[in-house]
Amino acid sequence: MKVYLTEYIHEKALQKLNNYFEVVDEAKICDAVITRNITIDKEWMNSAPNLKIIAIHGTGTDSVDLDEAKKRGISYFNVPNENSLSVAELNVSLILELSRNIQNGVNHILSGDKELAPRYLSGYEISGKTVGFIGLGQIALKTAEILYKGFNMKILGYSRSKKNIDYIQEVELDNLLKDSDYVVLGLALNSETKYLLNYDKLSLMKKNSFLINTARGGLVNKEDLIKVLEEKRILGYAADVFEIEPINENDPLLKHNVIALPHIGANTDEALYRVGIRCVDNLIDYFKL
Repeated sequence: MKVYLTEYIHEKALQKLNNYFEVVDEAKICDAVITRNITIDKEWMNSAPNLKIIAIHGTGTDSVDLDEAKKRGISYFNVPNENSLSVAELNVSLILELSRNIQNGVNHILSGDKELAPRYLSGYEISGKTVGFIGLGQIALKTAEILYKGFNMKILGYSRSKKNIDYIQEVELDNLLKDSDYVVLGLALNSETKYLLNYDKLSLMKKNSFLINTARGGLVNKEDLIKVLEEKRILGYAADVFEIEPINENDPLLKHNVIALPHIGANTDEALYRVGIRCVDNLIDYFKL
């Protein structure tokens, strides 16, 4: 059986893959594909006429046209939860970076400015503050646990399904936006959640609050986000996900207090190993090897 990789996987997962499959560099001859971030749509499937199964290297399935796969009898699976801790730790990192003006501090050094401690680099402590999670999946819950136990933060949550965790106060979306010092997105992207955060919703946030997005770029209307940043309705935004990735270096969003990263939330050695091995094991099971 032939497997096509759209991007790299962990070296140990690749070693195991090579023990059972032939790894090829052309989609047109593959029986299976392991995909991380590229779009697998009708056109892509047309280029792979022998495709039998799509292995999604991670949790999100929005990059794959699942309806088209079903029509063609192509199987698929994702690997949920194995990278949750890595993304959660990135969430915490971005909260701290925004709060302490880390990016602006780096830019200050690189500019050659000799002023030792500019007033604009004054930041905020996060201990005791309120963080709200829109979506309470595994990534959000792991992030919440770190912030609650490590920083004594008050945790608000908004989710369609109740979680009943003693330290998470579950509230309506508008209340979460109004009361949070930090808002963390943790939703899947679909027709119901696309542009969930538009101008009206973003304007509900505190003027000294921050928004963190390691979920999906399409959850936030970028033009509305730029507008609220221009109007100083929120203090800053941090993300490793954008509707078009990578984000263009001249994108107007980057003119504001924004930390923009490549899509690295799950890019740790440990998470890549766990997800990669699960993908390979699932393919072995599927083909009964």
